[in-house]
Amino acid sequence: MHTLYIAAVLAAICVAINAQVNFPEPQVIQPLELHNVGGRHKLEGDDIKEAEDELTKSLTKIASGENGPHYRLEKIHAAYKAIVAGFRYDINADLVDDDNKGETKNCDVQIWSKSVNEGSRVTFKCYQEPVVVREHET
Repeated sequence: MHTLYIAAVLAAICVAINAQVNFPEPQVIQPLELHNVGGRHKLEGDDIKEAEDELTKSLTKIASGENGPHYRLEKIHAAYKAIVAGFRYDINADLVDDDNKGETKNCDVQIWSKSVNEGSRVTFKCYQEPVVVREHET
């Protein structure tokens, strides 16, 4: 009797091991189109207005200070936004230099708008000129 019980258990185990289970095919989950922290994305269409507003605000605040520079926005060629400790805008634009007889310069401008009430840091990298960094309150 004991042998018959062991044989039945072994037979059940063999059947279970050899049984084919039809698992469904795994599904590939597409990532959500969210902007990851630190991930930079290009601003296009109506979204470029956001970068334009941020740049114009920064240029106005910096120009009102003693150290300048005194730039005005002429045209944005490209703009990107990244979520960091706040927001970072990377903008390539033509700026009019009111300190230099209205000369137009092509500049890469980075605006780091820090967390609430911590202000912004603006970096100007204009062609064949030294890098200029200024900070302003929000």
